[in-house]
Amino acid sequence: PGENKSRNRYQEIGNNCKDIRRLCKTMDVAGIIGIQVGRKVEEGKDVRKIHLSDMRESGDIENHLDGCVAMNLLERASGTDTIEFEVLKNREGELGSVKMEHVKNFSIIGEVDENI
Repeated sequence: PGENKSRNRYQEIGNNCKDIRRLCKTMDVAGIIGIQVGRKVEEGKDVRKIHLSDMRESGDIENHLDGCVAMNLLERASGTDTIEFEVLKNREGELGSVKMEHVKNFSIIGEVDENI
């Protein structure tokens, strides 16, 4: 029973992704889907980057993406966290990343000043 349930969930997620992709193409708009791949970072001090393989267990999401951007926590600090937006998949362009700072008191995300 448990195996069928996870198989059905996998197929359901894949079908939802196909439907969203079709709708976006029909309307000629970009679609953005947010997913949570795990909470391992919150459990300890280890910082772990997200990989495309982390999404493979969440249905057929990765197969239907034209692009994928991960938000990785690089460093925790009392007032600001350093995060990285990393392009993991881009069917029509380059891969890369940019580091940003999250100022917690103001809920602001901005560029990291490397000169400080």
